[in-house]
Amino acid sequence: MKPYTTPRKLLADVDRVLASRPNPRKSALDTVLEALYKGRHYFWIGLYLSTGERLERHGFRGPQPKEDGWCRSIGFNEGNVGTVGARGTTKLVSDVSADAVYRKCLDETQSELTVPIKIGVHVLGVINVENDRRNALGNEDRVLIEQVAARVARYLESSGRYLLRRVREATALSHARGAGS
Repeated sequence: MKPYTTPRKLLADVDRVLASRPNPRKSALDTVLEALYKGRHYFWIGLYLSTGERLERHGFRGPQPKEDGWCRSIGFNEGNVGTVGARGTTKLVSDVSADAVYRKCLDETQSELTVPIKIGVHVLGVINVENDRRNALGNEDRVLIEQVAARVARYLESSGRYLLRRVREATALSHARGAGS
């Protein structure tokens, strides 16, 4: 079983990573995802950034989603990730089989926590945590991920601003190539 890291230690690690100099080989957000994945008993964790029209997956840790098209780019109000992105409020689902909004990316997922990354009411992205057991995510996870999301939002508004710009430019380029076909 993976080691379990306290929320206090994880938040200190997140603060350290987001305050450090950029690493050209690995983004700070990838390092944050890795720390959360290794430090908690999460089956899967992903971070989506807003392009203004959709939420594009920036990174993840855990198994590769098999339906990667849907799971890579999510429209606002689609599934829990898109709904949380549109509404800007956290959603904790103890049993995804009982949730009408849930859209499956991994067969093993049984519970899900979806948290907006936002400044004020402006949603910059979403953190999505999934577990392969029902009722595996609780209030401690909600508080931790909300605190991480707040730190990531401040990062994206300051020294990480280039990441949002890069995601939006890549999406615009992809759409332009698709329109030219």
